[in-house]
Amino acid sequence: MASDQQTKYTVYLGRAAADLDPSGTSLAVIVPELVPAALSGTFAPGTTKAQVSLNTLAGGTISATPTTANHIVAIWEGTSNHAYPPYIKKGEQVEVVRYGDSDRYYWRERGRDRELRQLDRLRLEVSATPAKNTKKDDTNTYFIEMDAVMGRIQIRTAKANQEPYAYAVTIDTKNGTVVISDDIKPTPNRIYMESGKGGATPKVMLNNAKNAAIELVGEDIIISAPRDIMVRAGRQIIETAPVATLNWNIGKISGTTLGVNSSESMVVTAPTFDVAGNVKITGMTVTQRMRSGSYYIGNLGSSVTAPTTTPGAGTGTVGGNTPDADVPADQRHAAAYEQVTTMAQNITNAFNEIQGKIGVPSVGTTITDPATASEMPNNAGI
Repeated sequence: MASDQQTKYTVYLGRAAADLDPSGTSLAVIVPELVPAALSGTFAPGTTKAQVSLNTLAGGTISATPTTANHIVAIWEGTSNHAYPPYIKKGEQVEVVRYGDSDRYYWRERGRDRELRQLDRLRLEVSATPAKNTKKDDTNTYFIEMDAVMGRIQIRTAKANQEPYAYAVTIDTKNGTVVISDDIKPTPNRIYMESGKGGATPKVMLNNAKNAAIELVGEDIIISAPRDIMVRAGRQIIETAPVATLNWNIGKISGTTLGVNSSESMVVTAPTFDVAGNVKITGMTVTQRMRSGSYYIGNLGSSVTAPTTTPGAGTGTVGGNTPDADVPADQRHAAAYEQVTTMAQNITNAFNEIQGKIGVPSVGTTITDPATASEMPNNAGI
């Protein structure tokens, strides 16, 4: 027993006679100094009744049956910035405080019996409101709560002091989730992690109040934005996949030098395919129909050099190709089939007219036949 004469309180040592009821703060405590008889018998809170008889001055007898207890009931003394008491277990050491001659007792933990403590909870909080005499709850306190009974850890703020937003961090250990968010409505800024309880797909999701989001779901990543997605890198961007699909309504690719390498084939399907600039084709060109302003023959020039990249070093080389589009002055020009056949027919008609007048042999079709045979479809395979 310890006492302080100035403040007039006495401290007794005792042990919890039973587990603390989680819904309250009252604790049954066995205090040998106050109830010596409690040291014998079963270690548990209990009461007994015994009949007592007293002789009166008149020579009579008064009988009564009082109830005695082997414990006292104490109320949690409270700890600064703690919202509720710890879950004291039976047999745990506690201190019992009595102020003056009051018949009320208060208990407080000693922290001496960690091995007895089972599922527990702790909530540290500070008042976050300038108002006086207000009951404290989640709306006007900043708190950190660890609750092994519910399987939850929380960190939360409030908006009772004109804060624009409130924030919460919740770790749900029973369901395997972690959530960090503010209180913006209807959609908060949020980070959500789900570890995959019971074989469920693990998830990590990040979204803002405007519904821009990144989702990591199992082996997949989903990026979505109501407006724009922009990717910038100071050195390089590398994308590797066996299959890629791009779905655009309108698309544009810009660069100083671009190269497309395909080991088998490249197919472009479009109503119109336009190239603004010089085109060099070093292999066979097969086309169903063609229209051109003019045709030239000559050396193809230097081979085409594609740009290269070195992902490990984050560098690349420019192809440096020349258009080789010069047109020498001595180039020959092709004539149109329709014009050649018309000319041949005109010559044949002229010879036939002369033959009719002077009697020279007719030329027949010796001029028109070669002209007719010069049509490109008839030269296939030559």
